[in-house]
Amino acid sequence: MPSRQKILFSLAYFIFLLPSQLAAQEQMKFSISQNAAPTQLAVKIIEAAYSKLGIKVEKQRVSRSRASVMASKGEIDGELAGPKLFEKKFPSLKRIDVPIMTIDVVIFACDQRPDDIVRKDLADKRVGRIDGAELISKYTKPYKNVWLGENFKQLFKMLQLNRLDAVIGPRIALNTFTRENDPGCIRVVGHPLDSIPLFHFIHEKHATLIPRLTDVLREMLNSGEIDRIKKSLLTH
Repeated sequence: MPSRQKILFSLAYFIFLLPSQLAAQEQMKFSISQNAAPTQLAVKIIEAAYSKLGIKVEKQRVSRSRASVMASKGEIDGELAGPKLFEKKFPSLKRIDVPIMTIDVVIFACDQRPDDIVRKDLADKRVGRIDGAELISKYTKPYKNVWLGENFKQLFKMLQLNRLDAVIGPRIALNTFTRENDPGCIRVVGHPLDSIPLFHFIHEKHATLIPRLTDVLREMLNSGEIDRIKKSLLTH
């Protein structure tokens, strides 16, 4: 029979290896959708962060309107990126207190003279936004004729066909659209309506990960890695 010392050594070795083995096998599930342009960028940043922890990221495609509800119920493991208001609306989602990106909320128009749209009252105009985009909804509340689109490709095509007068959304949406489509007359009009920092959220059942994720994302931010990921995605 093995000596007591050997048994204790083997047990200590197993305990030492167990956390890293579990981390390597662990997998987190997040939603990803074409409906929300910032999600496409956020997923690259979050994948890189979890990779440093030995955790794989599984992406589940769902509509933008369902994603936050699923995350708050723990059906998926969190929200890739969202504003601080998420923690009030969904208290089961815990914010990693490192801003991973900032989005400019802007007006897109396809006028011959696009700056005119700023001077016009949009209250009676045809304004489009993404269905389920809580962050953007407050900017369209004053308008009577708001059309909810499934994705920005649909919204921008309607703008080009003069079926919408304006679209409100994050500036990055046009970058994403332009990678595969001709933007034509579409452009950003005037100054941003707002600039909003976005954060990564995880469900409270994963609260023990918060300190580790915070350290990893802070290091990625301070080292410039997050900026490099953004530039790589936006220039290809």
